[in-house]
Amino acid sequence: MQRARPIDTFLPRGAPAVLALGGIILLGAAVNCAPAAPVARLGGPAPAFALPGLDGRTVRLADFQGRPVVINFWATWCVPCREEMPLLQEAYERYRERGLVVIAVDIEEPEAVMRRWVEQGGFTLTFVRDPDGSEVKRYNVTSAPTTYFVGPDGVIRDLKLGALSRAELDSKLAALFAASS
Repeated sequence: MQRARPIDTFLPRGAPAVLALGGIILLGAAVNCAPAAPVARLGGPAPAFALPGLDGRTVRLADFQGRPVVINFWATWCVPCREEMPLLQEAYERYRERGLVVIAVDIEEPEAVMRRWVEQGGFTLTFVRDPDGSEVKRYNVTSAPTTYFVGPDGVIRDLKLGALSRAELDSKLAALFAASS
């Protein structure tokens, strides 16, 4: 009967130590991995964010817990976004007494570009910047505009890819307020 040879006889000198070290490193990396950031899903919680506002303060989604929130991802270079913004402003003015918050998240543009456009339009919504595109990724934004409708409980109730018509916006807001009652 032939005796089994140790594995190190088949490997170059020092290889077992290198393999063992590699295994330890991989195990350590697997144990220390941070969980992935939550991603937006219809019916799930809206991922928390903290983004710079035009007034220099940080705007946190958590600051609006208990209120219905519309989150609109847009850019100044996006024609449908520019056409939609007055509708969002009108909706905000009409429903702000009922607690509606509209957060317009600018997609990776310089602050000066966004500020000039907002000031020229006379908009009073909450404008924030996503300078590195991290929230665009977490909210699965693949086209602009993209709009999320978040209930007072922080759950995403609806979304729209592309520009909203007045009728669509009114319908989605009516459903959002009905779910909030």
